[in-house]
Amino acid sequence: MTISRYLETLFIAYGQILSNKVRTFLTAIGITIGVAAVVVLLSVGQGVERFVIGEFEELGSNIVLLFSIPTNDGGSGIPEPGRQNFGAELSQGDVDLLTDSRVISNVDDVAYSLTITETVVYNDKDAEPTIEGISANYMDLMQLEVSSGRSIDQNDIDRRERVAVIGAEVVDDLFDGENPIGESIRIGNLNLRVVGVMGESTSVFVESDAVFMPVSTAQIRLGGGRTEDGDYPLSRFFFFADDNADVDVIVDEIDTALRADRDLEPSDDVNYLVFAQSSFTDTLTVITGTLTIFLGFIAGISLVVGGIGIMNIMMVTVTERTREIGLRKALGAQKIDILLQFMVEAIGIALLGGLVGTAIAIFTSELITLFVPDFDISVQMSSILLAVLVSTFVGGFFGVFPANRAASMSPIDALRYE
Repeated sequence: MTISRYLETLFIAYGQILSNKVRTFLTAIGITIGVAAVVVLLSVGQGVERFVIGEFEELGSNIVLLFSIPTNDGGSGIPEPGRQNFGAELSQGDVDLLTDSRVISNVDDVAYSLTITETVVYNDKDAEPTIEGISANYMDLMQLEVSSGRSIDQNDIDRRERVAVIGAEVVDDLFDGENPIGESIRIGNLNLRVVGVMGESTSVFVESDAVFMPVSTAQIRLGGGRTEDGDYPLSRFFFFADDNADVDVIVDEIDTALRADRDLEPSDDVNYLVFAQSSFTDTLTVITGTLTIFLGFIAGISLVVGGIGIMNIMMVTVTERTREIGLRKALGAQKIDILLQFMVEAIGIALLGGLVGTAIAIFTSELITLFVPDFDISVQMSSILLAVLVSTFVGGFFGVFPANRAASMSPIDALRYE
């Protein structure tokens, strides 16, 4: 088959596409919707993944987290609000152990806190924010800014001051636009003077409805008593490793130190959890990636529907143009000519739908980003190439049967067709 015959077949195919504009548009619309849905959902999935991972990495990828796991509450399995029996969990005594460079190496700084479950009351209003007793360096290390007033400092902790820094949402819930600095809030039976207001939190570990107080005040007044070893409890530690440190080594060192301090064997169960943030982000990447693929698969069902629509229209087209097929064959057109003509028509319709769908997806992604600035929902070149390839495949796959039917017609029978 010469190049001129190829070109002639292409011109005939595209002539048919252009001569039936309404039919072409209605046939391609299924592919358009399918491609737009697939590209948008893939872009949204990738955008959510970038956002979530970015939030964690803002604090740095060299963080190791240590959490206590409350296990003893009188047998009920549910800790009472504000009262937790910590057993052999994390305590203030672990601070000296876990900040010793001879025990835990390559760590620049350590922050720690105690989480309290209680209601916060101001006058006749109440709220249930996250309540944390924090170390003096906690807010700095967690990159939390104070919009007005001051932060919790070491003097507050040493003197067990009854002061608090509250989040922006707590201000909205309790103070109705009033200046909360200097006002007194109540947590349980403890009155705290508000000395600072935190700006909007961008940390994945801290919400905007948090209330912070000195860790010593929280331990003594709200911590629910001492641990088994007679020390005051803590809920979690954040270890900020050196830039070139191996965080997995630090995880092992923390676990080894805690087990040795508690006389636990490597096979014994523990009531704490220690892990590197990088392992958490790796897991998140796998989860969000799997979710993105699943969403793309669900949206891809509409592509199958669109492909069936193309096959249906092409079958009708073959029937309508039976005499034309017979005439072309009578004038010397080969089976490959007819096959190629109808395949090009099917692929052309699908590709047209795919390109329009991609344009719609780009516009939709930009619109989402405009209204939700935190998410960068940008269409990647890989998604565009995927849309083109999928459109071409769908057109070819669903067009091959009607094309083969047309190409297999006997010219005599085709010419006699009424």
